[in-house]
Amino acid sequence: MMLGWLGWTIVYAVVIWGVDTAYALLERWLRDADGRTQEVAAGLRFVIPLGLAFLIGLQLRAWEWVFSPFLVIVVTMLAFSIVDYLRRPASERQQGAVGLILAIGATVIDAAASTLAAIAGVAIGRWWHGG
Repeated sequence: MMLGWLGWTIVYAVVIWGVDTAYALLERWLRDADGRTQEVAAGLRFVIPLGLAFLIGLQLRAWEWVFSPFLVIVVTMLAFSIVDYLRRPASERQQGAVGLILAIGATVIDAAASTLAAIAGVAIGRWWHGG
């Protein structure tokens, strides 16, 4: 069965949600882990969306795809950040606001990088397949 643009967007969203959920569930453990483990976890959290965006673009070869990683990452990561902010007691929200602003900035950078990976995947896929 061949997935279209919307199907691949849903697959991408599920994978991103799964990566973010796993990272959130492991957050307490990662705080106590050594620096190398923390770096590997953070790297995987960044590289998996990039690689998947590239591979889907390579397979799909549709320019519509290049907008999907940006939208999925922004919606998913901002939802996680906002929920985390709202779960904090009111006394901690002032400090949490700074973290939320940093999360928004990091999210935009992450989403832009995944969008570039998707563009590269589509461009290489079209070049490779002559279309």
